[in-house]
Formats: sequence, structure tokens, C-alpha cells
Amino acid sequence: MREKTLLIGVIAVSCVLAAFLAVVQIGQSSYLEEDRYAGSPPEEVYVAREAAFSRDFFSFPSLFKESEAVPLPSTGGQYSVPSEPLLIKTAFLSLEVDSYSQALKAVEEIAATYGGYVADSAVQQYGDREVGHVAIRVPEDRFEEAVKDIETVGDLKEENLTLEDVTEQYIDLKARLDNLEHQEQRYLEILDMATTVEEVLRVETQLERIRGEIESLQGTLNYMETQIRYSAIYIQMAEPEEVVHESGMRRALDQAIEGFLGAIRGIIIFLGYFVPLAVFLTALAFAGMMTYKKVFKRQ
Repeated sequence: MREKTLLIGVIAVSCVLAAFLAVVQIGQSSYLEEDRYAGSPPEEVYVAREAAFSRDFFSFPSLFKESEAVPLPSTGGQYSVPSEPLLIKTAFLSLEVDSYSQALKAVEEIAATYGGYVADSAVQQYGDREVGHVAIRVPEDRFEEAVKDIETVGDLKEENLTLEDVTEQYIDLKARLDNLEHQEQRYLEILDMATTVEEVLRVETQLERIRGEIESLQGTLNYMETQIRYSAIYIQMAEPEEVVHESGMRRALDQAIEGFLGAIRGIIIFLGYFVPLAVFLTALAFAGMMTYKKVFKRQ
């Protein structure tokens, strides 16, 4: 009788522990599946990836490097203070398009129409959809017209226009450049008056330093003038998601199958915990009972 009661107790304890551990494991598995792209329906994967792509694209960590600046005609070092504010114009647009390739071609044609050019483009494939971006530059006086034309390429979802006034920075750079050029001219005059090798070397060292700073400032000015003269327009384009309509019966059947498979999985996990626990606790209980009987008989 005692053995039977003990066995029932062991089974009950094993069931409770196995059920608890199974619930914990199923909960952890569900959390991990939700945390991965692979465990989500395809449409949710596309939305999540597109959101991340949009977030990265609209942060714009600098799509245009200084090396991409368009060379400008030399001004001979003679600069005048601008009579109007110097503005860097930038536009960010997000469009939903029927066909990415056709939309990209339309944007390229718009850029060419207004005397601009394509500076950067990229596209990614999500199932049957294409999502990508293109960056163009157009003359600043055609900026507004180009933006309006690009808005008609697709369904406008987001738009952001910015104007950055760089007049003060531009004037400061030009003043520093003028000062360095005057220093260069003065050192050249001193070089003509040098009489020893040591004097010549010292002057040439200073000239080399000044010329390096002049080239650096001139490059920065050229890049800034390019940004002023050629406004940047960044466009994100995405093809629409395909909406799949399912009947209520099909959805209910899918849920029923999913629930059945989930129940089978839960039972397997439960048995995986229950069997070793029951064997271990049974052996432990009977060993304890036998030890107790031996000790009791000796007494």
C-alpha cells in the first residue's frame, strides 16, 4: 500500500515539474521565433526590413564624399563677399511606385532634363518587390521644379525639404584662403632674397606647409560651392506589397492545423521532461524507502 501511494505521489510530482518545464520551454521558443525574421510571415519580414531600410536611408550618413565634388572654374584667388545668402538645398522623398525600374528611369530623365545627374543608387529585392533609393543633384535654381516633377513619379509617402545657410562659413574659408595666398606671395619674395642654402631650405619648408593648407581649403571651398550650386534630392522608392485575401474557412483551417501541431509539440516536450523525471524520482523514492526500512529494522 505504501509503495502504491509513493508511486502515485512520484507520478504527480513528475507531472507537475514536467508541465512547468514544458511551458517555460515553449514560451522561450515562441519568444525566439518572434525575435527573428525567419519566424515571421513574409509580409511582416518585408515591413520590418523596409522600415529599417527607410530609417537608415533617411539618416543619410553622407552619400556624397568630398571626392565627388564637381570641379569649378578657377576664380584666380579674387573673392567677393556674396550679396545673397548661400544656401545648401536638400530634399528627402519617399515614394510608392508600381515599378521600381520604370520609376528609376523617370527620375534619371528628370535629373537630365534639369541639367543634373545621378550621384548614387541602390536596390534590394524582397520577394517579388523591389525597394531602393536614388540620389540626384540638380542646379539649385531648378531644385523646386525637379522636386515637383519627382513627386509625380509615384505615390508620395514622405517629404522633407531643408535649407542650410552656409554664408558665414563660406566667407570665413575664403578669408583664410586669401590670407594664406598673401603669406605664400610674401615667402616667395623672401625666397628671392635668400642668400644661403639654410635660408632657402627654411623658406621652402614654410612654403610647402602653406601650399598644403591652401590646397586643403580650396578643396573644401570647391566642395561647398558644388553643394550650393547643385542641390541634392534623395528619393526612396518601394513597390507596393501584394495583398493576399484569404477566405474565413481557409484561415480557420490554417489556425486549426497550427493549433493541432502546437498541441502535439507540447505533448512531446512534456513527455521529454516527464519520463526521465518519473524514472529518477521513482528510483530515488524507493531507494529512500528501502534505506528507511533498513534503519528502522536495526532499531
